[in-house]
Amino acid sequence: MAAKNSEIIELPELKQREIVIHLRGTSPLLMHRFSEKAKRKMLGSMQGEAKSSKHEKRDPVKEYEESMYIRPDGTHGFPALAFKNAVVTAANDAGIQKVLARRAFHVTGPELVKIEGEPRMREDAVTVGRGSADLRYRAEFVEWSTKISLVFNAGVISLEQLLNLFRIAGFGVGVGDWRPEKNGVHGTWEVVEVTQNDSAK
Repeated sequence: MAAKNSEIIELPELKQREIVIHLRGTSPLLMHRFSEKAKRKMLGSMQGEAKSSKHEKRDPVKEYEESMYIRPDGTHGFPALAFKNAVVTAANDAGIQKVLARRAFHVTGPELVKIEGEPRMREDAVTVGRGSADLRYRAEFVEWSTKISLVFNAGVISLEQLLNLFRIAGFGVGVGDWRPEKNGVHGTWEVVEVTQNDSAK
């Protein structure tokens, strides 16, 4: 019996492009890092520890400082993944499936992107538990900017489509506390520049 001719299948080349997208805030960025104190309380609750009836003294300055993300070099940061999640959330508005948007690009570089700007303390009255009121002290960047390093598959999504997703996400989704996605107005941005560099500091 004659052997069948083997067919060689040529796989298309993966079209990867590395870029840096420069974003500028169009509304204040409100920090929301989970403090170590809050983590300990949650762990204690999960382990069945009884709640203390003793009223703890608040330290607004410490709460403000603990609300911020600090990079290893001491500069202010924010989770890079939050920006990707915002873009993926915005995909539906552009008629693109979320799963395709999620696979089309990856954020590269450090976990915390650098936030350019000066923070200030913000005090807000919030509702917690069963309708009780409380005060929250968080850091707010009134004017801010950042750079997002990423690699994308140009065979799946074009640069123009990707930038459009970032614009839509910046307008209607945002990042941080009280963002448009959560019925707020904070953490919005505009795309101001795109470069071909493969790293952002």
